[in-house]
Amino acid sequence: ISGFAEAGFKTVVFCVCSKRTNYKSDVWDYWGKGFDPGKGPDQPFFAGTPKSETDDWYPKVKHYLDFHERGMDYPAAAVRLSRECGISPWLGIRMNDVHNGAQTNHFKHGTFVTSNPQLRRKIAKPEYHSYALDYAHSEVREHLLKLIRELLDRYDMDGLELDFMREPYLFSEGEELAGGKILTDWLTREVRPLVDAASKRTGRPIRLGARVPSNPETAAALGFEVESWLANGLFDVLVPTPRWATIEFDMPWEKWLTLKRPETKTVLLAGMECNYRPSLKTKQLAMSRSL
Repeated sequence: ISGFAEAGFKTVVFCVCSKRTNYKSDVWDYWGKGFDPGKGPDQPFFAGTPKSETDDWYPKVKHYLDFHERGMDYPAAAVRLSRECGISPWLGIRMNDVHNGAQTNHFKHGTFVTSNPQLRRKIAKPEYHSYALDYAHSEVREHLLKLIRELLDRYDMDGLELDFMREPYLFSEGEELAGGKILTDWLTREVRPLVDAASKRTGRPIRLGARVPSNPETAAALGFEVESWLANGLFDVLVPTPRWATIEFDMPWEKWLTLKRPETKTVLLAGMECNYRPSLKTKQLAMSRSL
């Protein structure tokens, strides 16, 4: 974290989850839950995981569990060290991670995902994103709300980011526009009040942010009512950003500026991704100053 401070960063967002949390949560499965440190890689925890992955992940999960068992808390440490370095700490949630979706019992899923296949989004031709959860189901929204509530109750953050770019497919195929109304209602009636209540309780502002697709038309088509969000100030910060495979060389920023009315208090920030790949025929490279 001191490296971020030395580089001049003023705010850092720390991701706390995929389908499991990287801290010992009371409401979600964390990385070490179900893992037996007294056994080797051949244990029930890895029953649905290919051996090639198990050999790689076994020592990592063992370290995660040891980290937790010694009373270490990643988000708490990140927040504390950030403040010591003069950085504003935010916590971020991956709102619909789909890693290893086709592997039904992969350890990354956690019990909520493995126990509720009926809550996945439905599409005509199953593919990578068909394993995402469908936010039209109240159980899915409540699952996320439990985590949001816990983070706000437990950690001294300056902001909470909802990362909808992991992944932006929240509703079944053809149900995106109807789903958008469900999403906006949930964010307005459930999520925003929790953030505002936490601000009131702590006596200082806690911001709410979100990552969304880089084109407002794409965002709207997927069920993100960004025009309404901007008009009503639902989010304090909105970050249009490309998907992870590459940065975007011609983000339609003028469209976002058109949607942002003069009275809108939401801060718009252009997001960059971690990779550089200007063409499908070129090799994907990690972003760096030299590129």
